[in-house]
Amino acid sequence: MKKQNILISLNFLLIFICLGFGLWIRSKLPPMLAIHFNLSGEPDQYSNRDAVIVIMPMLALFSSILIDFFLRSDEAFYKKLENRIASAQINLGITVLLMCIYLGQIFIGLNHEIRNFSFLSFGFGLFLLVVSFPLKKLDPNFIVGIRLPWTMAQVDNWKKTHLLASQLMLPMSFVLIGLSFFNQFNTLAITLFVACFLIPSLYSYALGKRQL
Repeated sequence: MKKQNILISLNFLLIFICLGFGLWIRSKLPPMLAIHFNLSGEPDQYSNRDAVIVIMPMLALFSSILIDFFLRSDEAFYKKLENRIASAQINLGITVLLMCIYLGQIFIGLNHEIRNFSFLSFGFGLFLLVVSFPLKKLDPNFIVGIRLPWTMAQVDNWKKTHLLASQLMLPMSFVLIGLSFFNQFNTLAITLFVACFLIPSLYSYALGKRQL
């Protein structure tokens, strides 16, 4: 219970620290901030700075509360402490990813030269690093994890698929964090991130067909 509470506290603390930073730095930001970038790292869509400062932290807050609410509704899943800790850590991973993107938008607004650093790749890497450990401990559920027809139909399929995903995510997290310092590798970073979910999904399909 103590570890779960620490993870939940860290999650909300990260959201409010990032929001506080955004509000504190607001006066130094340009009226419009880049919110979307092409694969070359060049901005191609902008939004009002006040909207940018507020929306992403609120999205992270809403996501955290909503995921926890739905997990609590599954009493069999939530009564197991290991599941509560794992889901809290995955929730934290989602927040870390969203806040990396958020801080990237703000820092790029402050200093255009910082585009050489890929906040998206860095966020992907941190997300995989945080979720790689709890993913393999997670029991089947309808909210978090790799939810496929084959993983949901067979507990053994769920366990093996998530173990493979965990084994892929840990080394890939360091690769993505390294790639974040080379913004020209955005396409590669996205491909590697997707592969961490696509490969286990294909494995789950093959395993499910073999077990029929």
